Amino acid sequence: MRIRYTRVGLTLTLAGYVAVAASAAVPSATLKQLQGRVLVGHDTAMKTAQDGMPLYPGNRVVAVAGAGARVVYANGCTVALPANSVLTIEGADQCRAGRALVRTTAGFQGKAIGQTLDPAVSSLVGQFNMLNPEPLVTAYNGLNAAQQLQLVGTLSESQLTNLYVAIGSVSGESAAEGFLLLLPAAQANAVVAAVASAGAAGAAGLTIGAVTLGAAQIAALGFLTVGAIAAINESEENGQQPPPQQQPQQQEDPNASAP
Repeated sequence: MRIRYTRVGLTLTLAGYVAVAASAAVPSATLKQLQGRVLVGHDTAMKTAQDGMPLYPGNRVVAVAGAGARVVYANGCTVALPANSVLTIEGADQCRAGRALVRTTAGFQGKAIGQTLDPAVSSLVGQFNMLNPEPLVTAYNGLNAAQQLQLVGTLSESQLTNLYVAIGSVSGESAAEGFLLLLPAAQANAVVAAVASAGAAGAAGLTIGAVTLGAAQIAALGFLTVGAIAAINESEENGQQPPPQQQPQQQEDPNASAP
């Protein structure tokens, strides 16, 4: 009898595990009506969003300058995401429960005059030039999505270049390309060009905090330029793709005689 009860308990446990795993695979919402450049991220990785993309708990939806989208939850509740805003996805009932809080990014890619920086962002900006690559990337990853967006809208081009190289050297290609997608295309291209220039033969390289990366070391991070250009081009194509044209429907003439 004891063995039978053990088997029943094991069966119920496995059934519960399968049910939880299945529910985790069900999206909480769907991304609709994309306009401009919209990004979806999890943890520190960001990628260009697509219309109809499923959204899961933990995803961050970011609409940059001139962009927008609608997040449609499984129960039909909808949240509008305007330009320069971030929404972190929770469960399917997030919207109806009033927890779908859209946060502004204080003028990301178009910083307002007199803008007050978030204290965490201000602190990192103040010590930016003194941090070596690993502490710099750790501090950047410690910011939330809105703070990261405000930071990249505040840093100079040379600082963005250093942060990009630091992320690439510490966290790898995917994280570096995700960071690059947060920048306007022209600025991202300028950062890529600066990295290529720093890695050219005879160049002085880059100094990040107290660490100097020579031209040869920068050149060894070649994926930072090659992969980045592909990411920029893909983002531009997705963000500026014109809507499909609908073919006009032909109406039958009621007076026309049947053949």
